[in-house]
Amino acid sequence: DEKQKVKSGYGSIIEAHDTLTRLLSNEPKIAKCHPPRLHMLDKCVCPAGSNWDGSACTQTLGEMFFYMYRAQSDHNYAMGNVDMADLAGVMYYLHHEIVKNNATPGVRMNGTTRIL
Repeated sequence: DEKQKVKSGYGSIIEAHDTLTRLLSNEPKIAKCHPPRLHMLDKCVCPAGSNWDGSACTQTLGEMFFYMYRAQSDHNYAMGNVDMADLAGVMYYLHHEIVKNNATPGVRMNGTTRIL
């Protein structure tokens, strides 16, 4: 089940993209989207928590699925009570905290080596 794969997490970015592509495969390709629909992979989709009913995005109740990421060192921490973010948030953190503030070439702040 595609939704279960998305829910289980710890997948790669490529797996997330492939899963999203499969989930959107039945949506028609549209060149321009009108709010509240969003343009994603050459398709128009409703925001998370809503579905297209043919004329509008209607809010749905129930589960929402999304990926959470964490930038960390090679040390393995339990995934409880840790800072996590969506992919855009982790990339922002890497750019502004790790790359921008890296005073010593070859040494990353907090020993960051990977994104989980």
